[in-house]
Amino acid sequence: MQIIDLDKTTNKEFEVGIALGNFDGFHKGHMSIITDMIKESKARGLKSALLLFKNHTKSVIVENTPLMLTSNEQKYKLAEELGIDIVFTLEFSKEVMSLSASDFIEKILKNKINAKLAVVGFDYKFGHKASGHADDLVTIGKKLGIETKIMDAVIVDGEVISSTIIRKLITEGEFEKVYKLLGRKYEIIGRVIDGEKRGRKMGIPTANLDLVYNYALPENGVYATDTIIDGETYKSITDIGTNPTFGGDKRKIEVHIFDFAREIYGEEITIVFKSFMRRDIKFENKELLVEQMEKDLEIARNL
Repeated sequence: MQIIDLDKTTNKEFEVGIALGNFDGFHKGHMSIITDMIKESKARGLKSALLLFKNHTKSVIVENTPLMLTSNEQKYKLAEELGIDIVFTLEFSKEVMSLSASDFIEKILKNKINAKLAVVGFDYKFGHKASGHADDLVTIGKKLGIETKIMDAVIVDGEVISSTIIRKLITEGEFEKVYKLLGRKYEIIGRVIDGEKRGRKMGIPTANLDLVYNYALPENGVYATDTIIDGETYKSITDIGTNPTFGGDKRKIEVHIFDFAREIYGEEITIVFKSFMRRDIKFENKELLVEQMEKDLEIARNL
């Protein structure tokens, strides 16, 4: 799979079919658009492609951008697994934001990407102040030699899949429902940093994480997880909270990895959420906390 930076170059080599959207979650709704684009591109002899903005589109518009569900690096991996030929990347700048709908189609899709087919969702919007809609892409694109296909909504349990709904479910720790909408388990990536080593002193060592991206996180609590380190998967248990038993006030992410003893300070690891176990609560003393943690460990090991 090629990654082509449109801020540095223009594609003249290949005619492509492209899936368009924010793809902030790469959820089942997004997957339906992408897989259809791949099928339709192959049928037309086109290279299959995605357009991914390097930054969230709302980061240029508002101060507080939505929490991330999937980093671009994770999207690259998922795209490659799907068999996509090319990922085009582009900075969503004020200049790009100010493009009219027709200019976006002509200057970006036609001139920069060399698109001959665009596949979008029913609610796709583009151009300055989201003035362009999917139907506009059909009309304007046709004049420029770009065929457009509009996909219907994907509905699960009577509700249209959206990243907003998935973020809410993550916050609530509803990871079985998240799995149904994402089509995969929810993952976050963090760098292991030095902590207070309190867990080690209690016989339950943990890795403290500093998130690499501004991910959506579940509420404070204890979760059964898997941890991926250098491509190897280990069972683990993850605590998100403030260590209330010890009077903490800073939110932390701490992971105990089963059957693992190597030092991994400074390394990036991936946490895969499986299920919510219990809330983060204050215990009367350290002994009661350790007793509960041992119970938690036994449950998580068997999940």
